[in-house]
Amino acid sequence: MSSCAYMQALRPQEVRESAVKYAFNAPENYQSVYRKVLKQARSCYETYYQGGMATLIYTEVEGDIFHDIKSGTITVSFNTGYGQHTEKVIDISAIGETETKVEAYYQEGSDAPEFSVIITEWVINDSNECYQYINEDVFDDL
Repeated sequence: MSSCAYMQALRPQEVRESAVKYAFNAPENYQSVYRKVLKQARSCYETYYQGGMATLIYTEVEGDIFHDIKSGTITVSFNTGYGQHTEKVIDISAIGETETKVEAYYQEGSDAPEFSVIITEWVINDSNECYQYINEDVFDDL
């Protein structure tokens, strides 16, 4: 039953309000940071799983960039037969022409603190590394 509670449908704003927050500044343009994070998040997170009772479970990465306010948002969500559950929200905003603030929100117990480390590596060190972030127990009762 605990895994069903984990899969409650959360929207991005609910994640921002209830999740762990990790923030850092990057010494480059917000568009460049946005592209790096979106590319790596899609590469690392967009996967498919077959759950119990033939329920297809997959993660989806979506990104929106807003040129007028020099910001972007990337979300990582689980999609199941029970609905969509946003797991991570990454807000990216320009501080100046060559500096960007990255704020990453993620559900406690998901893949923290690995997510904090890997997102910093993607942005600051141009890393292409991924890691196993799925807690397989989440899918046991589905």
